[in-house]
Amino acid sequence: MFDAKEITERALLRAEIIKDERAVKKRRFYFAVASAASLALIVGLSFVITSTPVAAVSTPDNTSAALLAGGSNGGYALIGVSGFVLGAAITAAYVKKARKD
Repeated sequence: MFDAKEITERALLRAEIIKDERAVKKRRFYFAVASAASLALIVGLSFVITSTPVAAVSTPDNTSAALLAGGSNGGYALIGVSGFVLGAAITAAYVKKARKD
């Protein structure tokens, strides 16, 4: 049988393992929520940009905003760039958090 000291050490070790498992589950949950929110933002942005008529957007002809608003492919480029930026930001945050723990 184990003495009181060994039982206490094993209980503390098990408590630490359970705490680490909960932290991993919490990180996975936050990563999933952030990924879903980014996906929802990109999908919502794609519906807004593709449904906005080009005539409704008034921009000068010599700006990059005119390039995005003037052509039919500009909105898709904006969605692609925003998707990349959101994905990179979530990945960087997840990697930073994983290294911290």
